[in-house]
Amino acid sequence: VSIVGTATSVTVAFTNMELNASYFLVLGSRVGVGTAPLVYPQCFSTTATGFSLQVSAAPGAGNSTIVDWHLMR
Repeated sequence: VSIVGTATSVTVAFTNMELNASYFLVLGSRVGVGTAPLVYPQCFSTTATGFSLQVSAAPGAGNSTIVDWHLMR
């Protein structure tokens, strides 16, 4: 999922709903476009329909950060 410009958070909606919110997310981040800073992603809300995450710093104007995620049970 991409975080762009001055944003520091994003909500991910699942295509197929999970049974519950008792899952674990493995997160990683990388520069998407431009010269975004190295950031640390963290999940702050999980539901059966998706989750919200935030990064430690906004990518900045014209930049983007990509957060890769993998759901584990």
